[in-house]
Amino acid sequence: VCYMTNAWDFAVYGLVLAIFTFLINFQKNGLKSLIRTAFNGLLVIIFWYIFSFPFSLKFIPMMEGIKISDGHSPFYQLFILYGGFWLICLPFIVKIIQLLFQKQFKKINYSHLFVFSLITTATILIIIPELIYIKDIYIYEHRRANTMFKLVYQAFILYSLAGGYILVNTSSLFKSVFKNFYKIIFALIFIIHLAYPYFAVKSYYDDLKQYKGLDGLKYLKELYPDNYLTVLWINKNISGQPVILEAAGDSYTNFNHISSATGLPTVQGWIVHEWLWRGGFYAPPPPQKNVDTIYNSNDLLEIKSLINKYQIKYIFVGAKEYEKYETLDPKKFENLGAKIIFHSGQTAIYQL
Repeated sequence: VCYMTNAWDFAVYGLVLAIFTFLINFQKNGLKSLIRTAFNGLLVIIFWYIFSFPFSLKFIPMMEGIKISDGHSPFYQLFILYGGFWLICLPFIVKIIQLLFQKQFKKINYSHLFVFSLITTATILIIIPELIYIKDIYIYEHRRANTMFKLVYQAFILYSLAGGYILVNTSSLFKSVFKNFYKIIFALIFIIHLAYPYFAVKSYYDDLKQYKGLDGLKYLKELYPDNYLTVLWINKNISGQPVILEAAGDSYTNFNHISSATGLPTVQGWIVHEWLWRGGFYAPPPPQKNVDTIYNSNDLLEIKSLINKYQIKYIFVGAKEYEKYETLDPKKFENLGAKIIFHSGQTAIYQL
């Protein structure tokens, strides 16, 4: 997930760099800068392709191509999300355009041009999902979701950076009368944005009077107290990154909470996430099937072979494992030479 998200990041920052480079070239050479900028961009693409080629040889992308957007966001929704930023950035944009028409564009410093590049890029990122989207595994109803998420969260960051710069430079950008008015508008928009955390948390937790705190494991303590004690024990007593086996399930369920709460690697994570980021459903089934075999099978030679294949050091048996594998008999792990190093209720960790 981090790799794919960073790939989007590189694309966005590449767009910022492209616009910034064009503006600098335009200052020096006018419209001739288009040729120079295009040449610079072409070189970047060529070298990117050369250096990423060894990785691309065996990489199977999750996307299935670019599609035309047949669904669009109502303008009022876009304005609710970005209208504050637009109001903050509009005077700056007007000022830059005014200098352009007054033939004073060459006097604009690089800092202003860079911020202008941030604003332009952020606006383009918002427009793109309204025109096209990248087809991935999501169903039709959520066809634009991933493209929008990856682009518009970047727009928020870029607009925010630009807004802070414009506020600090109001004295050099605006006349004294408008300067004070702009600061008032900025303060109002900033305060309105600060209201977001309240409504976001309230919409998720429904009743803020039932505040749960910031302990991300508290839910585990209430739902699976034995597993909670296991997590605490692992974090205190197991060092390094040994592989721990646990049952895998669907995304946004209580499966895989041992690996997620301890940071230890496991054989199979949330299946749909594996499906999404590995480019197709062909990838998760083999390890998922092997996890099922280790817990379900009574063939000790087969289990031992799979344990060696994935270099498993610990096997976890708890509530979710008994729930998923109804015929599970953990004594077979002891027959493989494993010993129990922790247990609480029905929950146990077997060390191989």
